[in-house]
Amino acid sequence: MANYDELVRAVGYFIHHYGKIDRLESHNEYWMESDARLRTDFNIHGLQNDGLAQVRRKSEMKKIFHKAGIPTAPGMLIEDTTQACTCAAEVGYPIIIKPDIGVGADKTYKIEREVDLKAYLEKTPTKGFFLEKFIEGIIITFDGLTDQNGRIVFSSSAQYSEGVMESVVYDHDVFFLHVARHSSRYRGAWL
Repeated sequence: MANYDELVRAVGYFIHHYGKIDRLESHNEYWMESDARLRTDFNIHGLQNDGLAQVRRKSEMKKIFHKAGIPTAPGMLIEDTTQACTCAAEVGYPIIIKPDIGVGADKTYKIEREVDLKAYLEKTPTKGFFLEKFIEGIIITFDGLTDQNGRIVFSSSAQYSEGVMESVVYDHDVFFLHVARHSSRYRGAWL
């Protein structure tokens, strides 16, 4: 999976032997970039290279949420230490600092005080990091599948046992509490 040339050959093989591919999805955020690149290169329906930044970069996701009127934690993409300290002072502590492009809370930290932020910034380059107000709350997911017309045919919700960042930082196991599920009839079969 880490060798793009091998992925291209595999997709080419499947197309040659079985015909056009309707969908390509790995269901793992880590492979999102490879998925989009393959869809672009083989003209497969779905997220392509030109839309990748909107679902990969936290700074771009926030713009979409704002445009849709969805409230988000205050924060911004930071370029240097001065900007990081100014933003943190504006939003108030505690804060979260994380890569603008990242997966699974890797390199994501909760910072409680300015002295801790300055110590963190001395060791870590700030360019390409996103800083925002830490928000306490319960994480509830909404996951779903749509048909080719964008109609939801399956959806599910689950509640996390704790935040992903906490489970990564403290090496906790994560569990999910099933909250709701909806299926609809699609092409003669129940999903």
